[in-house]
Amino acid sequence: MENEKPRLLWADLLRIISMAGIVLMHTSADYWDAYPVSSPQWLTMNFYDAAVRWSLPMFVMISGMFFLNPQKEISIKKIFDKYISRLLLVFFGWSLFYAILVTIKNMPQQTDTVTFIGMLISGYLHMWFLYMIMGLYIITPILRKFTEDDKISKYFVALCFVFSMAIPFILSFWGDSVYDSVLGETCFYFPMGFTGLFVWGHYLNKHAAQWTHKKAAALYIAGAASILITMAGNAAVSLISGEASELFFVHTSPFHFIAASAIFVFFRRADWSKFEKYQQLTVNLSKLTLGVYLAHIAMLGIVKKLSIHFMAGNLYFINIPLAALLVIAMSFAAVYVMKKIPFLRKLV
Repeated sequence: MENEKPRLLWADLLRIISMAGIVLMHTSADYWDAYPVSSPQWLTMNFYDAAVRWSLPMFVMISGMFFLNPQKEISIKKIFDKYISRLLLVFFGWSLFYAILVTIKNMPQQTDTVTFIGMLISGYLHMWFLYMIMGLYIITPILRKFTEDDKISKYFVALCFVFSMAIPFILSFWGDSVYDSVLGETCFYFPMGFTGLFVWGHYLNKHAAQWTHKKAAALYIAGAASILITMAGNAAVSLISGEASELFFVHTSPFHFIAASAIFVFFRRADWSKFEKYQQLTVNLSKLTLGVYLAHIAMLGIVKKLSIHFMAGNLYFINIPLAALLVIAMSFAAVYVMKKIPFLRKLV
């Protein structure tokens, strides 16, 4: 059985921490438009949101690390029979759940059949990630061919960084029309999106352990600087415009790429032998992270329904991470229970 193969402790830890980061990101943004951008509440939300924006790109890098590993046997048939089929089941199961929740929330206003089917197909707010990761899985056989060559891998990631991250970020200051005229008309789609992160995870896993300390330290500094630039830059743009901006928050930002790379390399190079006694716990939690990702939006909604207004009062700087911890605990608990129920375990 594949799940009985030796696990990488550092990768499981990184997956769990990244999942916690995603929950903190969504928790901190839950009142994004409720406060003026000059208020300490909004600036606090911006601080936490920016601090963990690397989390979702990290999941893509971890997936690429495993799926592009030449030692892992992956055929086209296996991709569709095992991975795509499972993700489709997971997607539509959770999509149905959220579509029903939205329908109930909108009562007594009725949701027509066309709208309901549209919600079922498109999925809820955060479920786009499953479509994206399925796309990466589908092109994995192609990516595995050229990632056999390190020079081609680096060239491809460089193309992705320039055309999918750096240029779009720069052009975003002038609006979508400029972006469309400069990049959209080229139809240069292959190195776009998250593919570079997928390949980069494989490359870093293969080579980062052999880097010099100086090279790794330089990346750590660049990663920390990227997080600070994201915090300060997004706050500055918002304060100048007078509106809450997410200009620095797009998942394919070059700053998130650098920050995620730095954290990935740190975990890859660090000595985790002292944590080996916690490996089984780490493995068990890591296996629940997909379910936690899908469930945490519902858990966040429950927290709000309970009138837990974590932005109230003067302790919002503490309350935001505490609320995220509550959502994380509720999500892990819910997914753990689902794992014990035969007809629900396939959805997590």
